[in-house]
Amino acid sequence: MDWQPGQFLDSERAFILCSIHGAAYEPSSGRCVAGPCGRGRLVVIDVEERDGQVYWYPSRDTQPAFAD
Repeated sequence: MDWQPGQFLDSERAFILCSIHGAAYEPSSGRCVAGPCGRGRLVVIDVEERDGQVYWYPSRDTQPAFAD
């Protein structure tokens, strides 16, 4: 989703930008405010940071692209 490596926010750091679809989202709510909004907001996912790594957990709406 990052539009440049490690960059997710616009230049004013007000919105999350999607490099694939060009949509802009409010960071606090995930609400889509510009571009192709699809469902209208980002899906919340559970994440955890351990030992300098970030892990996300599958849910009904999000699954790994490839199974081990």
